[in-house]
Amino acid sequence: MNIPKKPLTLLLALVMAIGLTAAAFAAEEPRYTDVTEKNWYHDAVVFVTEKKLMDGLTDDTFGPSRNLTRQMLATALYRLAGSPAVEADNPFTDVADGAAYRDAVVWAYSTGVVNGTSETAFSPDSAIERQAIAAMLARYLDADTSGEEGLDGFKDAAAIRSYARGSLSWAVANKLIQGNPDGTVNPRGNATRAQAAAILQRFSALAGSEDNASAGDEDKGGETPSSMDVALREAEKYTEAGEYEKAAECYRKMLSETYIDESELGEKLFNVAYAANKAEKYDVSVKLLEEAVDKGSAAAANELGGAYLAGRGVDKDEEKALELYQQAEKMGSASAAYNIGVCYAYGYGVKADEPTAFKWFKKAAEAGSPFGMYATGAWYASGTGVKADKEQAVSWLEKYAESGNTVWTEQVQVLLAELTAE
Repeated sequence: MNIPKKPLTLLLALVMAIGLTAAAFAAEEPRYTDVTEKNWYHDAVVFVTEKKLMDGLTDDTFGPSRNLTRQMLATALYRLAGSPAVEADNPFTDVADGAAYRDAVVWAYSTGVVNGTSETAFSPDSAIERQAIAAMLARYLDADTSGEEGLDGFKDAAAIRSYARGSLSWAVANKLIQGNPDGTVNPRGNATRAQAAAILQRFSALAGSEDNASAGDEDKGGETPSSMDVALREAEKYTEAGEYEKAAECYRKMLSETYIDESELGEKLFNVAYAANKAEKYDVSVKLLEEAVDKGSAAAANELGGAYLAGRGVDKDEEKALELYQQAEKMGSASAAYNIGVCYAYGYGVKADEPTAFKWFKKAAEAGSPFGMYATGAWYASGTGVKADKEQAVSWLEKYAESGNTVWTEQVQVLLAELTAE
């Protein structure tokens, strides 16, 4: 098999020129047509999708505005618990033994996380009330729900059912469920799937299963806007209108009011800078990226490196680009590891060194970068920077194909066809 080195190298350069970070960032998106970066619930949906706590309604739709049902929450909590084996009998006539959520419902009932709507009915597809969500989450953690602090401050506190008063107080205190600006908590209202995703992200941190719930602070939508929600919506509005500095100022204000911490501000600023970059407002994007890097955003450091490498909004400086990629990689960015490999492959800011480039590509691949997976597989196939290895090449190219990234789908298909031909 003869795979010339130069076309492969040219392909890497071409992809880099059109925006490496942008493509890598897009590969991490949930593959839902009804969820975009502009949605307040975007990061929460990414979280519950990656953690497999919630499924889409179809292969390409999440259904963010649809109501959360009883079986959906039972399923999410069952998965959060590690999907343990279920030996208890199924007491519900409306939960078929062949139903996908059967074990989750039976587990939730047998462990006391949820009750049926009667002795023999669960009502799996019924929308779940906010107060019931609070009760299920509290039971999952066996939380202390003996108090009712804070409930009297809500205008509709009398509407809270007795079984949920302690749980709702606990959920509000832990910022899992938030009150409305009009002074209500809407205990009998339903939660959308988008709101549930945000709640589950925060709850996962509380349950100790996830260290970072940065994007899960938006339990909002039509009936649940808090003061922080209002600030988020204002920032989103400015971002969509192309008023990026005003959007950034909203996020800075959220930091000053302790709604978010500095690391979260860094990620918010990165998102605004990313939007500005797509709108070709490169000078604005660079300014925001620099601030985001100061706040500790690895994604911003990686993107800023791309700006210096391309001379986009700043004077071109390959050495500065490499320094930023190295900084981002040390902060945990797999995409930056790939970009360091590209720098060594081409001598951007450093003497060209193909074996070192390959080492960085493989490090990126092992850290989960689809670009790194492709480059590692392709270079194993061609023997560039490493001894040719057909088995390794096929393995990494197949991992790329499974990653969901589509930038090099055609090239991967061609290479795999050649590598596996008899």
